[in-house]
Amino acid sequence: MIVRELLTAAPTAAELLGLTDSELERILLEQVSAAGDDSLRRMLTCEGVITDLYYSGQYSTDKQDAVRRKVNRAWRALEQAELIEEPDPLNGKAGYRVITPKGRTVTPR
Repeated sequence: MIVRELLTAAPTAAELLGLTDSELERILLEQVSAAGDDSLRRMLTCEGVITDLYYSGQYSTDKQDAVRRKVNRAWRALEQAELIEEPDPLNGKAGYRVITPKGRTVTPR
């Protein structure tokens, strides 16, 4: 499960909703970077992150819509800042993203 750091920072849906936009964006960027470093994964989708959060069993479904909106907003912000991008047109259509060279300059990895 690639969202370990996100679950550590926000073990419940309420705590994720309490993160600032910049905190969530930083964590998501690090998750995309980690996926790129994993030879079995390489790419990540926003929907995959959300699914993993709920698959963990730590998040109650009563806040699922709010969590989805917050994660989607943070994901779009990373794209707009050119920190993540489509790996190629085919995978990009499926929603997969990888970290950009610009994104690598702002992650601690």
